[in-house]
Amino acid sequence: MKHISVLRGSSPDCKVSDHESAAAREHAAGSARFPCSLPEAELYRFELDGDYFIFDVRSCSLLKARGIAKEIMIEISDKVDSKSMTRLKEKLSSEELTEGLREVDFLVHQGLLQEKENPKENLYVDLDFMDSVHVNMLSLGLTGTCNLACSYCFEKQGKSPSLLNMSQTVAAAAVDFLFENAGPAPHLAIRFFGGEPLLNMPIMSFVTSYATEQARNRKKNITFLLSTNGTLISDEVADFLIEYKVGACISLDGPRHLHDIHRRLKNGHGSFRSAKQGASRLLGRDPSRLQAQAVLTRQNLGYIIDMAGFFRDMGFSGIHAGFVDSKNESDYSLSDELLEDFNKHYARLVMDCMIESSPCRFNLSGHDTILRRIYNAEPSYYPCLTHAGINMLHIAPSGDVFPCYRLTSNEYRLGNLLEGIDRLQGNQVRRHFVNDHVDLNDCRQCWARYLCGGRCPAHFRHKANKAFPAKCHLRDRMALNLKLYARLWLKHRTLLDSLYHKG
Repeated sequence: MKHISVLRGSSPDCKVSDHESAAAREHAAGSARFPCSLPEAELYRFELDGDYFIFDVRSCSLLKARGIAKEIMIEISDKVDSKSMTRLKEKLSSEELTEGLREVDFLVHQGLLQEKENPKENLYVDLDFMDSVHVNMLSLGLTGTCNLACSYCFEKQGKSPSLLNMSQTVAAAAVDFLFENAGPAPHLAIRFFGGEPLLNMPIMSFVTSYATEQARNRKKNITFLLSTNGTLISDEVADFLIEYKVGACISLDGPRHLHDIHRRLKNGHGSFRSAKQGASRLLGRDPSRLQAQAVLTRQNLGYIIDMAGFFRDMGFSGIHAGFVDSKNESDYSLSDELLEDFNKHYARLVMDCMIESSPCRFNLSGHDTILRRIYNAEPSYYPCLTHAGINMLHIAPSGDVFPCYRLTSNEYRLGNLLEGIDRLQGNQVRRHFVNDHVDLNDCRQCWARYLCGGRCPAHFRHKANKAFPAKCHLRDRMALNLKLYARLWLKHRTLLDSLYHKG
């Protein structure tokens, strides 16, 4: 269109061509009735480098308005009424106003700028029984121990020795539980987690073999994932991971001078050399199955662009960089001042990282998912990509069942695989996750809710009877990602297409 662009990659820009709305015809004919092209649409507006953008909340689409369309979108706020039309007639000629309204009205006919839907349309079924919603992914805590002593690790030691390692009995029960509760789902996944899961390599070997056999017998596909610090990946382990096509994510905080600051062995020595050797063994066999997980702290935040280049040069297929999870003052925590300064340059810094890391895929704190949602106009209604507590559950070494590896307190315990699942407790816990829909919880008035999907319960320890705080840093992060997307669309459209185009 001449004055409005839909910055969406899954479909070409809309064209008005010969379409002429009733609203435009009435205005051109001098009708006394004012056109009403917009329903009660939810819009978020911002300016960037002199350009005017509108984020259409319901369709999860970003629009760029120019000239007369910009004037119209500024004046009409949420809908066309007599006051807004009076102001527009003072600014625009009859021909300009008609042309602009035609474009706005055409967007409405294309499904954009729509009013709120019924949230129940996007809600999982309510849980009368625990098996009402099928499980298609399990996170297995193979061990509670680790050979590193990372300063910012959220895992706490001191557990009872009998609970530190998962037994074959629990592992077999976990695999059986997955297939018995998968329902018709054709694709299942198991993620190996710790501590350091490679410290319990015999159980990982058993699970992959047993689950592969079960999948073959039941005509399902099974995928394996591994979160590891990489220091224990020998040639034998690397061959095993390749044989079972285990997708691995290695914790690596960049080059040695950054990694060894916080990721150290129990004896105090740095772990970079061992971690890099382990990563290289996998990269030399199948680089497409290996990604890196980096933690951004006070010490390495200023080197983020260098880190992107480091992972690219090593041959990683992707890197997930996330801000350190720390609520307390420490030598690694990120102060409000540091984050505010980083956010001022967010769009440029992340764009530079994406370009510098190519062909390695750079993902900062989930921004990759946000850009994909905007590009393909795919709103999200839940915070967790794996639907923790709904389609994904975590099994502790003891056999206790939880919604997520970060939510392992008694209030979230569903039961134990060897002792039985508490159906009442399980239903209550899982129903809470099912009902944690952004149109039903405290996020329902936020313009950014379909971009972020809401607050992760593990990060915010959210309970059903506890309201969210008025200030939400996720909303600020979504605003930054919208500006990042706008910059990429205008300056690096081919990069967006290469990352998110379906087809």
